[in-house]
Parts: sequence; C-alpha cells; structure tokens
Amino acid sequence: DVYQYTEDVIFSMMKPNEQWLLVAGWECQDLSAAGGGAGLEGKRSSSYYKLVDMLRWLQAAAREAGNPAVGYVVENTAFQYNWKHPQISKRDFEVVNFTMGQPATIDAAKFGSRAHRLRNFWTNLVEPQKLVAAVEKAVRPEGRLVQDILEPGREELPVSAADRRPWYQCNAEGAPRQAWPTLMAYKGSYNFRPGKPGAVWDQQHGAMTEPTAAERERALGYHTGDTAAPG
Repeated sequence: DVYQYTEDVIFSMMKPNEQWLLVAGWECQDLSAAGGGAGLEGKRSSSYYKLVDMLRWLQAAAREAGNPAVGYVVENTAFQYNWKHPQISKRDFEVVNFTMGQPATIDAAKFGSRAHRLRNFWTNLVEPQKLVAAVEKAVRPEGRLVQDILEPGREELPVSAADRRPWYQCNAEGAPRQAWPTLMAYKGSYNFRPGKPGAVWDQQHGAMTEPTAAERERALGYHTGDTAAPG
C-alpha cells in the first residue's frame, strides 16, 4: 500500500551512491471517459497526489544523500481526449503536466498489440519530443490479426469503420481486424456489446459474445493463463 510510505520512510530508504528510478501509474477510473467524471478529485484518481508526494520526497532524499536526480516514468490513460468531461481533458491535464511535464502519447497497437491502448507517459529520462519521434519510427509487425487469437468456432467482426487518430490506424474498413478497442476490466463495456467492434461471434451458441479471459490475455501479448489468480 503506497499510503504506508511516509516522508520519513522514503528518506530512510535512500542511501548514498544510488540511482533511483520510479516507475508508476495511478488509478485512471475517474479520468477516463468511461468513468463518472470525478477527475483528480475522485476517490480513485486522487491517488495522483500521493504519487506526486512520493516523487517529491524521493527527489529531496536523493539531494540530501548526494545522489543523482530520481528518474521517473509515469503512466495513465490519455485523458486529454476525454470528450465527455472537458474539465478533465483541460484542467486536470494541465495540473498533471505542470508537475510532470508534457507526456508522450502512445498506442500499444503501434507495437503489435491486438487491442488499442492509448496511454500517456511522463518521464524525465528523455525529452517527450524525442520519445514521440522514436515511436513514430516503430513499425507494427505484419500479419497480426484478432482472428488468430480467438478460440475455435469464434469469429471477429469485420471492420466497419477505419481507425482514426489519436489511435494508431491499423484497422481498415472491410479488412480483417488487427486490433480491438481498448479492453476494460469489467464486463459489458460499450465497445464489446453485441454488434460493436469488440464483439465476437460464437458459432456454437449462435450469438455475439465478449472476448474470453484467455482471448483478452493473448490480445495484450500475454500467454494463456498468465493473469490467472488463485481460485
């Protein structure tokens, strides 16, 4: 539990001649267009402020120990595109950028994922413009289709509308689907309902269904069963 890490605890952890790297994310539910719109003041996404405290304490502890500045890579949803809640896409985005700097916005589909996942990455390891330029040079591996990771007797739906920016444009109208919409942690999300881009036709049941847990794993690049929990 990150809330157990106080300023005193952080300072006690820092030793001389160390280089620290903080890799973190905070809860996105209150920032996403799929959420209720509470933003950074929401019960979940307000964990951002704890993250800022920890980074501030780490930097101060590093200075006191005579160490180099703490590097950081921080991730969250691309909430500047939250079309439902302008106070999030504008105000909250500016709040985060004021502290963390400008992000690089990257879609996992660009790197071969079979599901779009548009995310912001804030870092002090490289200028965001250089990171974006490097990402632009990446080429999605050829031949990666959603159909290839489905269970037998299940079919993906043909693409009815091509991808549009800011998402990586890998799906073309009428072509086999290369990437699903963003997978959610709960059932019944909008883009995976019957007839929507993420629906799957199950021949055995003669009905449209959501992707199975195993199909979701494979779409994100995991092996089947990698995310299985006891019970």
